[in-house]
Amino acid sequence: MATKFPAPSWATETTHANLALEVRSGGTLLRRHELPRGRRVFVIGRQADVADVVVRDDETASRQHCAIVPRGERLYLIDLRSTRGTFVDGARLPPNEPTELSPGARLALSDAPPYSIELVGLPRAGLAAASSVPISMAAAAHVPSRFSGDPSYYNQKWDPDAAAARRDEALQLETNLRWSPPAWAVMGTGASLAVNLVEGGEVVQALGLRQSDS
Repeated sequence: MATKFPAPSWATETTHANLALEVRSGGTLLRRHELPRGRRVFVIGRQADVADVVVRDDETASRQHCAIVPRGERLYLIDLRSTRGTFVDGARLPPNEPTELSPGARLALSDAPPYSIELVGLPRAGLAAASSVPISMAAAAHVPSRFSGDPSYYNQKWDPDAAAARRDEALQLETNLRWSPPAWAVMGTGASLAVNLVEGGEVVQALGLRQSDS
């Protein structure tokens, strides 16, 4: 009998009361899978004895295709080295790399799925903006081509809180990025320094340089 994918060591119990996955074809709701509170992992796949969300009617899905893992108020999705890949809002996820899910995220279990799976019930309040860029797990390179049943493959020493903090810090740095003069620069001493923009032999714009500029 297959071994079920275990909750990673960094997972916490989900606290959201109304989490669910809604399976839709076009605008039609086919079925709804509840994600109850108190769980540390939700496996999506075709094999009923190892999957929490069973998708028998999707022949492209692997037996254990992907897993939703809670961490505090956040939810992460991990592709379990599936055959056809896991997609979130059209973007394919690298295998074994936790990717934060945003409210209303649309999941697909291949590049040509028979239906879409929408995450509902994840509140926006109190959540940082979810990043579409996967957060890499440390030492993921040794993970085998399929889930082998050995929990040690997935209980990496990965700190999602530190990873999220580094991501937020990088975004803030990018937002506030402004060129600074080098340390050897000094104040200008000329009284009437200027840079002229010349076009066709005529000055079209003059930029005066104040003495306080460096």
